[in-house]
Amino acid sequence: MGDDPILAALARLETGLGAARADMTDLRADMTDLRADMTNLRADMTDLRADMTDLHADMTNLRTDMTNLRTDMTNLRVDFLEELGGTRGVLVARLDRLQARIDQLQEECFVAFAQGETVRRHSDNTRAETRGLAEEVSALVRQMRMLRTRIDGIEGS
Repeated sequence: MGDDPILAALARLETGLGAARADMTDLRADMTDLRADMTNLRADMTDLRADMTDLHADMTNLRTDMTNLRTDMTNLRVDFLEELGGTRGVLVARLDRLQARIDQLQEECFVAFAQGETVRRHSDNTRAETRGLAEEVSALVRQMRMLRTRIDGIEGS
């Protein structure tokens, strides 16, 4: 019977070893799964790094585009202000010419009005002289008629 406790202990040891082996197999399977997960994680990290590199390149391109846009906007503003200044100069020159023409027309109108006033005065004076002459002619015609009547009276007698 002395062998029985040893055999029983060995049987228990074998059972324990079998369970330890099963646990070891499970641990190995878990380790394999962990390694697979780590490999997948590394692949995901590599993809993430690639995406981050692409994003960084896109951001650099965007900054470059923004800088170019600012430069273009500044150039456009400068060109616009230059054109506006040129247009303003042209408009001011045109307005000055128009104002000079208006002043000239006003002066011509004033001169024409003054000449018209002079002509009116001359016309009034001529009219007055014509009336005076007409009255003198009428008086002379009356005198001639009276003289004619006298002459006819003298000749008829």
